[in-house]
Amino acid sequence: MRLSIVCTYDALNQNYTGGLLYNNLVLRRLVSRGHLVRSVPGYSGRRWFAPLWSLAALRQINEACPGQCLVFAPMAQRHLFALVAGQLSTAQRKLVVIVHDLSQVGFTGAKKLLDDLAVRSLARAADLIIAVSESQKQRLVTQGVAHDRVRVIHGSSNPELAHLAPTSPPSLGSGRSFRFLLVGRTIPRKGIAWLIRALAMLGGDRAAVRIVGSRPEDEWHRRSLEKLARDLGVHHRVQFAPFVASPAALAQEFRAADCFVLPSLGEGYPLVILEAMLFWLPIIATNVDGIPEQIEHGESGLLVPPGEAEPLAAAMERVMTDRELRLRLQVGARKRYEQIAHSWDEIADEFEREFLRLWRTMDR
Repeated sequence: MRLSIVCTYDALNQNYTGGLLYNNLVLRRLVSRGHLVRSVPGYSGRRWFAPLWSLAALRQINEACPGQCLVFAPMAQRHLFALVAGQLSTAQRKLVVIVHDLSQVGFTGAKKLLDDLAVRSLARAADLIIAVSESQKQRLVTQGVAHDRVRVIHGSSNPELAHLAPTSPPSLGSGRSFRFLLVGRTIPRKGIAWLIRALAMLGGDRAAVRIVGSRPEDEWHRRSLEKLARDLGVHHRVQFAPFVASPAALAQEFRAADCFVLPSLGEGYPLVILEAMLFWLPIIATNVDGIPEQIEHGESGLLVPPGEAEPLAAAMERVMTDRELRLRLQVGARKRYEQIAHSWDEIADEFEREFLRLWRTMDR
C-alpha cells in the first residue's frame, strides 16, 4: 500500500539538527520504501493567529491533497494553523501532528494563554499525535488531550556520526584547561547564561566552554551572552562557534571535548545527548522534560536543576576533579546509548505502521 503524505514545510530538505533532523530521516526512509512525500512551502517564525497566513497555508494544502492523503504537521507550526486546524482533517485527509518540544520558556500572561489555545486547537484536530518523549506526551495530557491519542516514538543520533565515534573511552582532561562543550542554538531556552555564570564560579583558568551551533537569527541573544561573559570576567574562556553542518566537523567537536553540558530550561528529547553518549563523553544536563528519559543520574550523566548556576558549577567541578567519576560516566553514557538509541529504520517502521493504520480508516 502506497501512502501519500503532504508536509506543511520542506521537510525533505531541512535536516539541521533536532526536530528537523528527526522528521527528515523518518520521511526520507518512507520515500525509500515507495511512499509519496510532498511538501508545501513552509512559513518561518511564529505566526500568532494571523488569518491571512493561515488561509494561504490551508489553500496550499488543499491544492497538494486533491485526493486521499495524510497531512504531516509539526506542533511547532501551531500558531500558523490554530485558526484553520479543524479544516486540516477531512474524510479523505487525516492530520498527523508531530510534537518535539512544548516548553514555554519566556511565555507569560496573554502569550502563554494564546500558546495553550494553539496547542489545544491543533491537538484536537489531529487524527494521530506523535510525541518524541513521554514528557511531551504528559504536557499534552495536561492540556486535555486523551492519553491514548498520543503515541511516543523516540529519536536517535545522526546516523552519519556512527562510524566517526571512538570504539573505547578516550582519555579526558589532559589539556591545559578542561573543555566543556555545548552543541545547540544560542537561544534563551538553552540556558547558556547559567552555564556562563557557573563557569565564573569555578574560578581561575581551569576550565573553558565552547558553544557550537549559533545561527544568524540567534545573534541578538549571542551578543547578550557575550556581554554577560565580559561582565563576569570569563569572556576569554567562552567561545562561540557557528552551526556545524558537516558530521565530520561535529565529530571533531565531540572528540575535542572533555565533557558535554546541556543546561536547557526546556527540551523535548535532545538527540545531541545521544550523540554525546555515542562519543563516550561524560554529560551534565538539566533535569527537565525528556532529558531524564535519556540520562540515569550518577550512571550515564549528572542531572542538575534548571536555571541555577551553583548546582551546575558543582557538577562541573566534580567531573573536572574526579577522574574515577569521569570514567564511570563515560562508560555509563555509551552503555545507555546502546540501550536506547534505536536505528532510524526501526523508528521509520513505527511511523509506517501508525500511518498505514490511519490510512485504512479513510473513506474510499
